[in-house]
Amino acid sequence: MRKVVSGVMAFAHQCGNWNVFLPESNSGSSLDCMLAGRWDGVIVGFDDPHGPELLGLSVPLVGVGGGYGWFRPDMEIPYVGTDNTAVSQLAADHLLERGFVHFAYCGYSPTPVNGCSRKRADAFHDAILRAGRSCAVHNVPNTASDTWESLRDALARWLLSLPRPLGLMACNDARALQILEACRMAGLRVPEDVAVVGVDNEEAVCSFTDPPLTSIDQGSQQTGYEAALLLDQWMDGETVAPGKRSVSPVGIVVRGSTEILAVGDRDVADALRFIREHACRPIGLDDVGSATGMTSATLRRRFKAVLGRTVHSEIQRIRIERAKRLLVSSDWSFRQIARESGFCSVQHMSTRVRQATGHTPREYRQRYAAATSQPTGERPTR
Repeated sequence: MRKVVSGVMAFAHQCGNWNVFLPESNSGSSLDCMLAGRWDGVIVGFDDPHGPELLGLSVPLVGVGGGYGWFRPDMEIPYVGTDNTAVSQLAADHLLERGFVHFAYCGYSPTPVNGCSRKRADAFHDAILRAGRSCAVHNVPNTASDTWESLRDALARWLLSLPRPLGLMACNDARALQILEACRMAGLRVPEDVAVVGVDNEEAVCSFTDPPLTSIDQGSQQTGYEAALLLDQWMDGETVAPGKRSVSPVGIVVRGSTEILAVGDRDVADALRFIREHACRPIGLDDVGSATGMTSATLRRRFKAVLGRTVHSEIQRIRIERAKRLLVSSDWSFRQIARESGFCSVQHMSTRVRQATGHTPREYRQRYAAATSQPTGERPTR
C-alpha cells in the first residue's frame, strides 16, 4: 500500500490542484474521521475490513487492492487491482529460463484478505504444469513473532523434503524472507540449492537480504496512479464505469537469490550465459554456436531439448525485457531504445513489445512510467 499511495501522490503532484488527506491508521477513530469528513472523492483499500463502510459516502469512490479482501464484483464502483495471474507467469518464466526442473510455491493459509495468495499459487502451478514439470504448493498461516521459530523449523523440514536444485516462488517478499531464513536454518544454499522469487519489490528489504532477493514489481504505483486518474475523471463529472481494472506487473527485478543457471548440460548453460551477456548486440544462432564450440545444428537440438525453446526466442526475450526496462526507466527516444536493446529498427521493437505486453512502446511507457515520474506541475493528459 505504500507504493499505491506513492502512485496516488504522483498523480496529485502532476495534477496540481489536489489536497490529499491520509488517515494515520485503520483504527476506528480514523474511520470516524473519514465518514465525517467533507471529501470531494475517496480512494479506499478493500484489503481492509473497514473499506465497505465507506461506501455510504455520497461522493465518488474508487477501490484499490490485491483483487480480493472485502471488494465484491457487484459493487457499483471502479476498482483497480493486481493481475495476479500475470505476476505468477513472470515468476514461472524466470525460473524456467534459469533451467530449473523442480519447482515449489509457498504462500498463506486462506483468509478473507489474502485471496491473492491462492490465485498466485494456482497460476504458478498451472504455468509450471504447462511447461511439463510438477510443482509443490505449501501454504502456512501468517505467523506472530512468538511462533516464528516453529514456523521456520516447519518450513525448513518442507524444503529439505523437496528435490533440488529448486525454483521457488513466494507469495510476497515477507514470505520470501522467511524462506531465506528457513534455508539458512536447514543448511540450504541460496540460490545453488533453492532459488527464491518474491513479490512486491520492496527495495529497502530486497536489496539488503542475504543474498539480495529477486522480486516482481507488481505495479502497485501504477495501481495508485490509475485509481487517482479514475477518481479525477469522476469528480470532473465524467462517466466512469464500475468494475475491476487489472494492472499488469511492471517486471521482475533480478538479484542474487536467483542468479544461477540450473542447467545440467554445461554447453547449454554456456550458451545461455553468452546470450544474456550479448543478446543486445547483433548476434544469432551461429554466433552462439561459435562461442560455445558447437555446430549450429547441435546447439539448436540440445538447446531445445534442455530448455524447451529456441536460441532465437531466448535472444528475443532478453531484448524485449531490456526494451521494457528502458521504456520505464529512461526518457530515451524509441530509436535509442531499439538500438540499445538489439533491435534492427523501431518497427521491429514495436512489434515484439506489442506481442509480449499487448501495448505499443508508447502505451507501455505511458502506462508504467507515469506512476513513478517526477512531479511536473502540469495536469496529466487523459
